[in-house]
Amino acid sequence: MPQPPNAIALLTAVHREIDALFEQFEVATPERQLALKAPICAAIASHQALEQQVFYPAVSAVLDTAELIDVAVVERMTTEFLLEHIADPAMSPEMLRAHMTVLREHFAHHAEMEERQIFRRVRGSDLDLEALGARMQAFVARPGYLV
Repeated sequence: MPQPPNAIALLTAVHREIDALFEQFEVATPERQLALKAPICAAIASHQALEQQVFYPAVSAVLDTAELIDVAVVERMTTEFLLEHIADPAMSPEMLRAHMTVLREHFAHHAEMEERQIFRRVRGSDLDLEALGARMQAFVARPGYLV
């Protein structure tokens, strides 16, 4: 039986999957952009749930990452604000593109901060990344997880 990916590999893969969705959105027609809105928003919301409910609590238990985690929490609140506005069915195609541009930039910043700062510290810790990866895979396998 193949071994589950470690926690960092799993989150990095999700970051790339979400970025690929944004790539599709960027070159899509307005009709296709409208169709991509829900999958992008769902993928980001699911990713945030995985981090908030599984990854960050495990990291906080072994590392003093309070400042980084606090930044991530504020980023999550900003993302939720954007997702709430993007969900508006009356949003014009132009405003949808504008909101998605900001959301993409915001998500890219989040992924970069996580990969360069948090992951680096986690790699140097005693955290069992394989066990955490297995817990995260179990979370992802639950009904309703969308990435």
